[in-house]
Amino acid sequence: MGQVLWERTILLSVVKKKQEYVPSTIYMANCHILINNVRADNFILPLIREKNLDEVASDHAKHMINRNKCEHSDVGHLISKITDLAPGKE
Repeated sequence: MGQVLWERTILLSVVKKKQEYVPSTIYMANCHILINNVRADNFILPLIREKNLDEVASDHAKHMINRNKCEHSDVGHLISKITDLAPGKE
């Protein structure tokens, strides 16, 4: 097996393994899979979803729906929420 084919095979196996951890929301999962397929085609390691960050984004989306207003998160508040998710902070 040629070096390029071997590298592509390994990369695709990593992508497939990572896809097992994609959240079940169909739209988000499909988008994530499509992005990682393009990354694999270009020999770029896959993006890995972070469930906790998905929850932060989902909470903000619900907040915007409840206020009937589309707005960015308060950066200070967002940073504190993300920092709280760092390893060793739980």
